[in-house]
Amino acid sequence: MHEPRNGVCTRQYAKTLKKKSPTLPEWSLAWQSLIKVVSYLLTAAYRKSSGKAPVIHPGDEQPFLSRRMDMELAFQKQGMVYCSGMSNKPKKSPQREKIEKEPRPKTPTFLLELPLEVNAGQAKRIRGHLEAGRQFYNAVLSEGQRRLQRMRDDPAWQAARALPPTHKHERAAAFRALREQYGFSEYALHVSAKRARQAWIADHLDAVLAQTLATRAYHALNRVCLGKARRVRFKSRGRGLSSIENKRNDTGLRFVLHKPAEGNQGYLIWKDDQLAARIDWNDPVVKYGLEHRIKYVHLVQRKASSPHAKAADAQGYRYGVQLALEGVPYRKPKHTVGSDTVGADVGPSTIALVPRQAEASLEVLCEDLVPDEKAVRRLQRQMDRQRRAANPLVNSSAD
Repeated sequence: MHEPRNGVCTRQYAKTLKKKSPTLPEWSLAWQSLIKVVSYLLTAAYRKSSGKAPVIHPGDEQPFLSRRMDMELAFQKQGMVYCSGMSNKPKKSPQREKIEKEPRPKTPTFLLELPLEVNAGQAKRIRGHLEAGRQFYNAVLSEGQRRLQRMRDDPAWQAARALPPTHKHERAAAFRALREQYGFSEYALHVSAKRARQAWIADHLDAVLAQTLATRAYHALNRVCLGKARRVRFKSRGRGLSSIENKRNDTGLRFVLHKPAEGNQGYLIWKDDQLAARIDWNDPVVKYGLEHRIKYVHLVQRKASSPHAKAADAQGYRYGVQLALEGVPYRKPKHTVGSDTVGADVGPSTIALVPRQAEASLEVLCEDLVPDEKAVRRLQRQMDRQRRAANPLVNSSAD
């Protein structure tokens, strides 16, 4: 179907529109915009050279205009507002009630580490993921360092530093404005990380892992900004990225624990790999920890003594998973906790203890670590004899 030339709507074209047009309640915004454009073109086409719009008598209007008027009359009869932009009644948007979300309560967290069973193929893919994370971390760290340098080069930075420390609100407002101006914040680096996670890096890192790496880079840069560190350290290929963590345990890097009926097995899932964890259910610490909710997981890569060490890959690395669990850590029965209040006064060589429910005492500080002078002298004489025996020429020249 061809569009009409010079904005003139023929009867055949109007009949075709009438056949293909949807029902009135289902009109979309695009269809309403089309009506406005066609109406404007028809008005421009009928305008005379004198600049005055002609008078259109009833029955002489174009088919499309008559159909549009019928629509308006039909809507008015039904008590509805015509939504073509020509109605004088403003459209009222429904007011939604604002529901304030309650802040998530903070709960205590403790860690439980489990070793992983990794074959050669899985270890190679993990090293590839960590290498991609290393390059991504360096890229975000470099971008944040440029923003920090530009912010420090601004004269407003020196003016904010010159404010007296007693004006806390003014100093905080000045530094906050500079951070927003140059995009030096955790959220701004998350946006930069979203743009940097493109092409092949997206095949190794998902969005949540990219945000955690950006957060790690921001914390390192913020220490430099606050004067708590002199510089940041980039991850070289030799050092590498030895750990990576997630924000939650429902997507991406996550730990799945099967039910007792399925064998009580635990697996670390990352991409297409399923890494089995070695779980000792006879250990009360492990059993106590796996009974709690898992907040997020942390993959750790450690250097083994050699590639032939137990559970080490071809490059000599071991892998483990640290589970961030909700709750307080397990306390063994032998580590009892007292209920008395004790006051201690530590001196250079003694310590005074004053409990409420017992007698006070004065003891030697670190009595078990008092050096044995006789044993030290015997050891020194033995080392001197060994040195003389191993260097006879030096001893003869000295004599």
